[in-house]
Amino acid sequence: MLRISVPAPPKEPAPSICSDWGRNKLFWVVNDDAKTLDDAWDCYVSDQFGSGEQADYLESMARAEFENRLSRAMEGRLVPILEVKDMIHAPGVYEIRWPEWKDERAQRISARLFHKERRKERWIVGARLMCKKGTRDEIELYDKQTGFAVQAGQIVDRCRDDGWTGLAEYHPDTIN
Repeated sequence: MLRISVPAPPKEPAPSICSDWGRNKLFWVVNDDAKTLDDAWDCYVSDQFGSGEQADYLESMARAEFENRLSRAMEGRLVPILEVKDMIHAPGVYEIRWPEWKDERAQRISARLFHKERRKERWIVGARLMCKKGTRDEIELYDKQTGFAVQAGQIVDRCRDDGWTGLAEYHPDTIN
């Protein structure tokens, strides 16, 4: 009788605290470009919408969605995979995902917040905010996104090793 070894199923990642209906605190690891998560939006995403009245309107609508999703993450109410998922190639890193928006030329824009979690303290520690903009090269996008996730994990680990200095707590206007 021929025996075929069956590989063990992959280990299920722990679900994100962003989706378990508990209260969380959200922090941003301060960097030279962005002292707060709001600064990170302004630095990495806001300008991608273009300039002019139409761009200002589109950016303000996207910003409202951005803040709403962060508030829902803090309430533990995000939908797994659709809104928050683990990053397979960056162990311990999760991404909060936003749907696509359109800029003034109807190009696709999206955002990803890469973070690690401190389950016991119920902390979400964000370290990289990525703006995805209208590329059709899926391999290039995958490599860029994976690279940002790995960097985020390293940034949070350094912050932990430094005693959590350099964190800015996020306080949304829309939290219930």
